[in-house]
Amino acid sequence: MASFTTRLADGWEKAGWMTTLALVPAVVTVTSLQNIVNTLSASRTGGGVAFLIPTGIVNLWSFVSVPSPQQGEMTLDIGGIPVGSFEAAATALGLVFVTTVVRATLAAGYFGSIREGFTSEKYDFQRNVRRYAVRMLGYELLPLVALLPAILFALEGGAVGFALFVPVFLSSLVAGYLLAATPYLVVLRDLSLVEALVESVRVTTTVGFFRFVLALFVAALPLSFALSTVVRQLGVVGILCGALMLAPVGLACNAATMRLVADVDPQSPSLGTWDDAPRQGEGSGPAPMQ
Repeated sequence: MASFTTRLADGWEKAGWMTTLALVPAVVTVTSLQNIVNTLSASRTGGGVAFLIPTGIVNLWSFVSVPSPQQGEMTLDIGGIPVGSFEAAATALGLVFVTTVVRATLAAGYFGSIREGFTSEKYDFQRNVRRYAVRMLGYELLPLVALLPAILFALEGGAVGFALFVPVFLSSLVAGYLLAATPYLVVLRDLSLVEALVESVRVTTTVGFFRFVLALFVAALPLSFALSTVVRQLGVVGILCGALMLAPVGLACNAATMRLVADVDPQSPSLGTWDDAPRQGEGSGPAPMQ
């Protein structure tokens, strides 16, 4: 089994010739409206760390600790409706749904193209969108559906709502890890969403996957702390610069994770051996998907 640094170096090499795909993490960053609103409306001082798990398209927000909205800090209303009302929540959820559709569409082309990039000099982004978009949308909607009951209870106020929100949020973190391999399995094995979710639990509970994610989390901590501070201080400039600078890093992380999943899952196609790592157009895996 390849070491953590070897996998990251291989992911960086693949990202080096799939540079156009780096636009996807950048676009996801600037279309994550709620993260942008929370960051810009919070105090410029402060920071934190984010828990980096390659559950989807790794982008700036994977490294930045997004501040929670505070009643006294919010400077932006949605349509003039005060933050915290059911109407504002409905509007916000509508915006989240739209951005989720956009992100799922990008994820379909992105992950499918990364998979093809390991075995061919060419990839077809549009074809991958058509092939995987519906399944990726289902995957992207899962966190929203899981947190919706807790959000509604919390809006009603009282100890019950907030007491429910905490365990649901913690459970979502655990579920996020266990289902992290889902988008990779969808494109590697062309599984249905339900099949990919089930198989993801098996893959993410392997020692190899856990060690990689743990090493990635630890390695990203210093960068996460620095970015969380700098982005809050610089505001819009920090978000835009961070989106561009972290885009190739995110692509490298996703590429490395794609090959990791293929290695630890015996039913996934080989993306090359580590004794003779495949170079561009010389992969030992199957031919590109038709």
